[in-house]
Amino acid sequence: MAKTKIEAAEAVVETEEKAVKKTAKKAASTAKKAAEKLAEAAADVVADAGEAMEKIEKNVEEAAAKKPAAKRTKKLQEDYFLEYNNFSVDIKTVTEKIQEAVKAHKDVKAETVRVYVKPQDGKAYYVINDEVLGNVDLFW
Repeated sequence: MAKTKIEAAEAVVETEEKAVKKTAKKAASTAKKAAEKLAEAAADVVADAGEAMEKIEKNVEEAAAKKPAAKRTKKLQEDYFLEYNNFSVDIKTVTEKIQEAVKAHKDVKAETVRVYVKPQDGKAYYVINDEVLGNVDLFW
């Protein structure tokens, strides 16, 4: 009787081994098919990307051909002067004097500065933040 139990156990083991081998073969086959499909999909993606890049390059070339080269222009140099009674002053100089005067008011944070030029007085008057008044000489 012991022999039959051993034989029966061996038969079960053999059957299980066959089932495991069959399952492993199916899994390997399924994995191989999945890998093939993945490779095909990757090839399609690469082909599509190549076509897209060709279209982009073509569009860039067409755009470059249509757009004329940018012209380089020199920046216009502008100088402004105030003349009054045979006196002349560069407005840039007046602006610099006013900026220095405004900076001299260290207790005031300048947010706005208004300038009034009055050549008959020889002065440029300024108002900081509608509160602080001052002036600078125009011609001297």
